[in-house]
Amino acid sequence: TNLFLILSSDAKQQHLLGIKYIVDKNNKLIGKIKRQNSLSLSRTSIWQVKSALHQVTTQGTAAQLKHKYGFKNLYGKTGTSNDGKNSWYIGFDKKYLATFWVGKDNNTATLLSGSSGALILWANWYGKISANMYSRSGTN
Repeated sequence: TNLFLILSSDAKQQHLLGIKYIVDKNNKLIGKIKRQNSLSLSRTSIWQVKSALHQVTTQGTAAQLKHKYGFKNLYGKTGTSNDGKNSWYIGFDKKYLATFWVGKDNNTATLLSGSSGALILWANWYGKISANMYSRSGTN
């Protein structure tokens, strides 16, 4: 997910860290996590990878995002573990990035591919947030 965060931000290094600061039992600040964003990949490299990820959503394993759901300007990648136990999809647009992973607690096969499992969940989620985003902004 961190790599896709870098890609979605056009090469600005982002950090997936949930800790912003540390406090003691009296809520006194002990320390803050300082993050610096820096250019981590060339713009050409980012463009090449994003182009490939866009094609996944228009012509590849996630093309149903365009053809079935009518979504545009997306980037993503489907995945299926070799043993059929896991289905995943990671996708983003200019504002949102999310990873969906589908598997069973007992680690048995789901019989789902990335495009028949996690992608469907991602599409349902994205449909809800993008409809909400566009209804608030008044644009399509």
